[in-house]
Amino acid sequence: MKPIRDMPWLDQETATADAAARSGTRPVVRRRLAVRLRKTGRWFNRWTGLIAVLGIVLGAGSIYAAQRLLNNLDAKKLTAFAREVDQEWFSGDRDFRELNLLYAQRASAAARVEPFGKPLVKTMEAIRTHPLVIENFPDFIWDQASADHYHTFAKGPLHSYFLRNQEIAGDWYTDRRGIITEPLLQRGWNAEPPRFGDLEMLLPENMKQRPGIEQAITGQVARLYTDIRPPAGEATYASAVAMAETDYMQVVREVRLAAQRYAEKLGYGSDLNRLTIAEQDVVLLGLDSYIHEQDAELWRRKQLADFCLAMIGVPEATHAYVNLCVRPFMAVRSTFEYTGIFLVVGFSMLLAYRVLTARPIGRASRDAEAFRSTDWV
Repeated sequence: MKPIRDMPWLDQETATADAAARSGTRPVVRRRLAVRLRKTGRWFNRWTGLIAVLGIVLGAGSIYAAQRLLNNLDAKKLTAFAREVDQEWFSGDRDFRELNLLYAQRASAAARVEPFGKPLVKTMEAIRTHPLVIENFPDFIWDQASADHYHTFAKGPLHSYFLRNQEIAGDWYTDRRGIITEPLLQRGWNAEPPRFGDLEMLLPENMKQRPGIEQAITGQVARLYTDIRPPAGEATYASAVAMAETDYMQVVREVRLAAQRYAEKLGYGSDLNRLTIAEQDVVLLGLDSYIHEQDAELWRRKQLADFCLAMIGVPEATHAYVNLCVRPFMAVRSTFEYTGIFLVVGFSMLLAYRVLTARPIGRASRDAEAFRSTDWV
């Protein structure tokens, strides 16, 4: 009898058996995977319609939540305020008087929006009294002055213009206003307008890096110095000092009285609180020309106050308001809105595909009946 090692056929059969044992698991795995995929496919085909409907409902709910946060019209108002007043301030060759009119209109419109269906003043109160805001932004704490601020802005563009001018006329801004008028105290009307390097400290950081801001502001301050200069016979050093030491609160009071006279001249009545939004726009647009015709000296002092508003008040106020309130709020709303649109469109396409690829019920019944009645013998 030969030893096992001398039987090559046995080695061949053993190797064949081992190979078959090793490869035998692969068909099993493949069959199990195929069965699982078929089950998943049948389940998906069975529940596709329901999944699509639920996705559409969820997307519609997301869009509804975005509308509840802020409707489309109010969203456009806030977007216009953030873009034109904050991002494009002092862009191009816009005159500072035009900028102030734009700010008054956009800010007033923004103050009349109704987040969650409530007046903006209520929403701002809830935000600014939140413990996180109080802890991280102590200068942003809510008080009665803040409530009065938003109520006044919501009354219309004319009221927002006067309120912001009155705020800039306060003592807190004395040093900042002095940067604009300091050359008048030093050299009278022969003084050169302040340089951009001096005015730059009045701007928030986001404006300092804006392309073209230096040329825009340099041109605006040069225009201001041309406008406030009195006629040759009155251009004395004493008049330059008087202009530099302008009582801004007095200017605001005199301009308000002029606005009352102008509104009465237009037939709206002298009570500015009774003017509609459209009437306030008309008065505000024509007020500068009216004062220029009636009182040239008041007009020159008004130009200085307007430039201080455009240079100091608007950038400071809008930078804080836009970055702390408008942009985060609009980001949340946009997230809800675009997510909802994506869900509705995507699952609508899925539902349409399911409907178009589904077999008609009648045809499926006929096929099943024909199969049962077939004579297989």
